[in-house]
Amino acid sequence: TLFRSARQHNNANVAGLGARQHSTEEAIEILDAFVAEPFSGEERHQGRIDQVLDYERAHHSA
Repeated sequence: TLFRSARQHNNANVAGLGARQHSTEEAIEILDAFVAEPFSGEERHQGRIDQVLDYERAHHSA
C-alpha cells in the first residue's frame, strides 16, 4: 500500500487518513500496518532522506 511504501522508502512517521474514506476498523488496520512497517535502509532510499536533511541543515535557522 501507499502507507507501507512511505515507511519503507521515506521512513515516514506521519500518515493522513480521510474520515470519510475509511471505517474506524479499516483506519486502525491501515495504521497498525503503517507503524509496524520498517524503513528499508536501502542506499537509494537513505540517499533521498539525506538530501532532505542536507537541505534542512543548509536552510533552517534555529
